[in-house]
Amino acid sequence: MKERIRQILREEYQGTIDYTPEQMENVLFEIYKDNLRGETPIYLKGIINIYTIGEKLNNDTNWSLLNFFDTNRILKEEIIKDLKRIQFDSVEEGLKILFSDKKKLDRYLNIVWNTVKKGLISENDFVNRLKSNNRVVNYTGEPGTKEDKFRGIDVKVGNVGIQVKPSNQVIIENGKHIVIVIGTKMPSYKSKSDVNYLAFHNEEDNIFYIFKNSNYTQEYNSDKKINTLVFDGKASKI
Repeated sequence: MKERIRQILREEYQGTIDYTPEQMENVLFEIYKDNLRGETPIYLKGIINIYTIGEKLNNDTNWSLLNFFDTNRILKEEIIKDLKRIQFDSVEEGLKILFSDKKKLDRYLNIVWNTVKKGLISENDFVNRLKSNNRVVNYTGEPGTKEDKFRGIDVKVGNVGIQVKPSNQVIIENGKHIVIVIGTKMPSYKSKSDVNYLAFHNEEDNIFYIFKNSNYTQEYNSDKKINTLVFDGKASKI
């Protein structure tokens, strides 16, 4: 009878199966409870010291890649495909079954890393370049901090907050800088009063273009998945 119930549930989930970010987070927090850090005035609640960003960037960042699982859309597509291939009584149970498979978990971690690495590598490189130019850097926006998530700050130089982004192209036309970022829709940082500058790493010439967080337009083409920002002011470069 139990097997029959599983089969019926399995058939009902076909094409309609889904999970919420909260369900994903709760499952991961339960599995990795020994690596769970509680919320603090500085840090978010989350998983640390396992599958860390620091292992990828060769630094001491202890924030886990598992913390990106709940909102990663590319990963969600893969997980739903895998859920449709197994039997389970609840979505939470299905997620636990998948995460107990080391090969699947490694694949999921690689998917997440490949979607976040450009941004994280850009931030790390930007900090190193500032330091090499004898700038005193207070790097407060490390992953897992509230400043990174809520205030949009990746780097601080003194009291100046900077948001760092990778970009695919920077074009200069009629005295204006056109910044192209391919991928998901970028949030608007104009309302983030603590973000004073936006720094874009241009892949073509390996230069960071730094603009004031003002006097620019921002559009997103959802069909082509292209963000276009046009800045009126001049750019600093490092």
